[in-house]
Amino acid sequence: MKAKLVDAAGNPGAFKPVAFSVKTFFGTLSFGSRPTGADGIARLKITDRRFGEYPVQATFAGDDQLLASSASVVVLAAPRPAPGLPEQGMLITPYPTFWISFPFTLFFGTMRVIFVVVAWLVWRMRKIGRSFANLHT
Repeated sequence: MKAKLVDAAGNPGAFKPVAFSVKTFFGTLSFGSRPTGADGIARLKITDRRFGEYPVQATFAGDDQLLASSASVVVLAAPRPAPGLPEQGMLITPYPTFWISFPFTLFFGTMRVIFVVVAWLVWRMRKIGRSFANLHT
């Protein structure tokens, strides 16, 4: 949203605070205050989550150079569209599919089997080494 502040001659009101607010059922909700730039325009990005049409008011309190002023504009806020995911997408399921879980199961299962075989071989070699050492002493 933009609010332009000018004097009676049409010159921009540079570096002046402009307050933005909205009227609600329970009172006035302030969006905060933004300064005008050298061009006299104050910019505000509204990140409010309400939907529909509502009036936003921009107010300048006035100072020794410019008189107080106020303006209102109706803002139309529409809900964001839902993400555009395909109806049936590959790999989009709440549970693991066979083609996703099978490679993991195969890899980790193979690693566990190799670990058990290597542990058994180390145990076996130590046992043989101890019995061989006992024969020669």
